[in-house]
This record gives sequence, structure tokens and C-alpha cells, in this order.
Amino acid sequence: MLLDYFQKHKLYGEAISSNIYIVPLVVAVLVPVAIYLLIRRRPALARYLTGASVLGYILCIFFSLLLVSRSQVLADYPQLTLSPLSFLLMFFKVISLVLIVLLSAQALGSWLLDRWTISLPRWLLSHAGLALGLFVFSLLLFLLGACDALYWYTVLPILIAPIVLRQRQLRDLLSRYLFSPLLPASGLAWYGYVAFAITALILFIGLAQSVTIYPKGFDALNFYANIPQLTAEGHGLVHGFRPHAWSLIQSLGYIAFDSPEVAHMLSAIGGLLVPIIVYYLGRKQLGFSPAQTLLAICAFVTIPAYTTQLSHELKIDLSLLYLQLVCLSLLLHHLTQGEDRRVLYLIAIILGFCLTIKMTSFLLIFGVLVAMWYREGKTGLPMAMFCFILSAILFLKLDRFSGLDYLLGGRYIYASLLVIIGVLVSLNHALADRHYIFRRIKQSILVVVIAGAVFTPWAIKNVVECDSPSLDCVFNGAPHSLRMTIKELKDNYQLSQGR
Repeated sequence: MLLDYFQKHKLYGEAISSNIYIVPLVVAVLVPVAIYLLIRRRPALARYLTGASVLGYILCIFFSLLLVSRSQVLADYPQLTLSPLSFLLMFFKVISLVLIVLLSAQALGSWLLDRWTISLPRWLLSHAGLALGLFVFSLLLFLLGACDALYWYTVLPILIAPIVLRQRQLRDLLSRYLFSPLLPASGLAWYGYVAFAITALILFIGLAQSVTIYPKGFDALNFYANIPQLTAEGHGLVHGFRPHAWSLIQSLGYIAFDSPEVAHMLSAIGGLLVPIIVYYLGRKQLGFSPAQTLLAICAFVTIPAYTTQLSHELKIDLSLLYLQLVCLSLLLHHLTQGEDRRVLYLIAIILGFCLTIKMTSFLLIFGVLVAMWYREGKTGLPMAMFCFILSAILFLKLDRFSGLDYLLGGRYIYASLLVIIGVLVSLNHALADRHYIFRRIKQSILVVVIAGAVFTPWAIKNVVECDSPSLDCVFNGAPHSLRMTIKELKDNYQLSQGR
């Protein structure tokens, strides 16, 4: 099979043999294996394997890749002068400014959660605080943008104040991630070292490619990287477009730091946050071993869909995925560790925040509602909720956003049948689980109302900007370009010719 593969795909073999990065990449894989053997022989050395030491190792490999690429580029384009050290310093500057934004959001969100007295594990409290802080930032930026007051002197105090007020907690957080031993007490299998090294290297290369003033992706140029710049230039909200809360956060790169690189890194930083929360999700809530979790993360971040979003497209999908994983972790905690209404409120707020980032988050809201109705050993209630949700999608014509609604005939007949099925299944459980059903109904309504309240400011903006308000206008906003028919184009051309 291997010989047949290389016979039919000779270019792949040539690409491997002529790859200028092959030596640094081999070193990046072999060094973790050597560290594994060394720690097995002398376990006391494990305490030196911290976030700071791993960061130093990855930077050394990364710097070697820069040196190799520099010699290759200069061989083809001798007129160019590239300095790997200058680029590395620029990379450090950009990621430090992004870290300031994230630390400020985390400090603000953690302070709010402390006032809220929500009982969560320390790791989940940190991620929930970051998600909540990012939501509050987007809300404050929306209010400032509505008043055309997005200037550096209005934005910087919002960023600096939480860091100053929560500096002790932030020092503890950085110390835990940078200087605490990374290895679990049970140790780590050899493939866990290799998976971690590959994952870290891929993430650094991807983030380094986001340090650019000109994104490569078509959608980024027209939407995701364009809106932050338009927001900064106009010092207010941009007319039209779908809700774009994360683009307001990206605009901090232009407004606060006058740096398009920071804005683009804020788009890609979700690619670094996702593996972190997936590790805790797999270890703390799903019960996988450290090596198994790292191997799963490595398999995930190496797929083209992930690396493309991280380095080329520069969209908001990875940051959105991080927020969705925070919701998933909170939901698992809520369902398995004793239900807490305050945790449910937090889930609803983050769900609403996801909805203001991208409308596909409707799917996450529907999934959360179905999961909430699950009861061990009984699948009827989740099935009933699924039928109700699907009927609501058909009645409200939410499926038309996919562009495939024309394939569905008899929409209202199918929706009515789904309602009937949902009612029959619910009645079947109503007598035995009456109190459970009433509690879940109240919780489901609560989640929908809170998520809708978070989305309301954007809905108001869309309705105000539309000439003729409609459901499509509420979700998609006013058109950001002229919509003209062929007749109007012809009439305008004839007018320009004086006819």
C-alpha cells in the first residue's frame, strides 16, 4: 500500500524529500522522546518541565525555522532582506498586546463571577471568566460605538482598569500556567510528549502567519478583517452586516494599539485557546488520560480545516469554537455536579454572546436545549424537545439561511407533525415526571429569554438600519452594499449619458 501510494502520488514523496523544514521538524519530534527517556530515568527532572521551559524550547525550534526559510527566500529573491530576530520581536510584541486584552477580559469576568459567588472548579472558573469578560467588553464597545465614541482614550481605560484592580489574581494565573510543573502525577506516555510538541509547534507557526497587515482569505478581506478597520476609522458601529461582536473586539487592535497585526492575531488567538480548554475538558470531565487527550488535540489541530482557519482565513470560527466549548464544559458541570441556576444563567449569557458573533450559534442553542432534557435511562424527553425545536425552525423559516429551503415542500405540514409527535412523547412522560418536566420547561424558557436579551442590542441596530424591518433584517442586518436591478442599472447608465 505504501509503495502504491508513492507511485501514484510522486509529488508527495518529492515534497517530503525536498522539504527545507525537515531537519528542524525531526528535531522537534525526537527531542520530546529524549526528554521522556530522561524523565523516566530521573523523575526529579519533571519539575523543570514547566510552561516557561516548553515555551523556550518551541521558540528555539521556531527560530530555526525562520533561519531556514530566510536562506531559502534570499536564494530566490536576493533583493529582499529578512531578519528573523526582527520578526521574532514583532511576534512577541503582537502576542503580548493580545495577551493584555485577554488578561483584562479574564480579570473583569473573574471579578463578576466572584461577586456572583458561582461555585466552579478553578480551571473552569478561569475559562468562564474569560468568556464572560469578552462578552462585557463587546457590550461596552457596542455602546461606545453606538455613540461614535470609539477612541483610544475611551478604550484604553477599559482595558487597563481590570488588570490594575486584579493584578494579584492575574499574577497567580500566569504563575500557574508558566511556572507550575506540567506533568501530571501519574506521568505521561511517550506519545503524549510527541503529540504535545507537534501541537505546540503547529500553533506557533499558525499564529506567526497571522502577524500580517494583509490577510490571505477572501472572507477575511471582505468581512472579518474589514469590519474592525471600518469600525476604527469611523469611531462607531458599521452600517449593515450581520451581528459581529467579535469584530468589535478585533477593532481594539486598531483603536487601542494602532496595529492591524494585533487585530488579526485576535482573530486567530482562539486557535490557541481551544486546545487548552479541550485538554481540561478531556482530563477533568471526560476522564481521558493526559497522553490520550494530547493525542486527540494533536489529531484535531493538524487537520487542514483548523490550520487554515488559524493562519490563512483569519475568520472568527476558532474563537467562536472556544466560547462554545466553554458552554459545553459549563453544561456538563451543571448536569453532573448538581444543578445551579446561576451556572444556567452564565450558559445562557455566553450562548447569546455566541449568537452575536455568528448566526450558526443557533445550532448550539438548540443542542443545549436538547441536552438539558436528557435524563439517565430515558431518551423520550430529549426526542420531544428535538421535535419542538425542529418544528420551530420550520415555522420561523430559519432553514432558509442555508439556501436549501427550496428543497423542502410542505413545510407547515412537517412542522405540525413534529409538534404532534413532541406533544405525544411529552404526555407519555408527563404523569411520571411532571415536576421534572415543569422544571425543565422553566429552565428552557429562561435560557432562550436570556440569550435573546443578549442578542437584543444587535437586533435593534439591524431594525433601525433597515428600510423595511423583517425577520431576515433582524438576523442579517441591513444590506451593506447597493442592491440594484438590471433596469435600474440601465436607467442610471442612460442618465449618465444624458439620454
